[in-house]
Amino acid sequence: MEASVYRHDMTSGRADAGMERNRDMQVPSGYNDNRIVLMVRDPWTLYTYWEVKKEVEDRVRDDIRRKDLAVSKSVLRVYDVTESGPDREPS
Repeated sequence: MEASVYRHDMTSGRADAGMERNRDMQVPSGYNDNRIVLMVRDPWTLYTYWEVKKEVEDRVRDDIRRKDLAVSKSVLRVYDVTESGPDREPS
């Protein structure tokens, strides 16, 4: 288990010593992955994040252009399918 960066450092007597060690750490702009993550917070709230590799997005855009379709922007659509079933359309 990783130690907390906010713990009190008993050797220096300073509560922020863990933060100083991690000051140079940065969150990367991407992980070079293709995935969508959807997390349920409660019955009314969902959190999502996604990453699509540039090569994959470029390939899809090229396929769309070859079919003479208009290329616009990337969109993540979320549908409420609570009342849907095999014989019903999503709402």
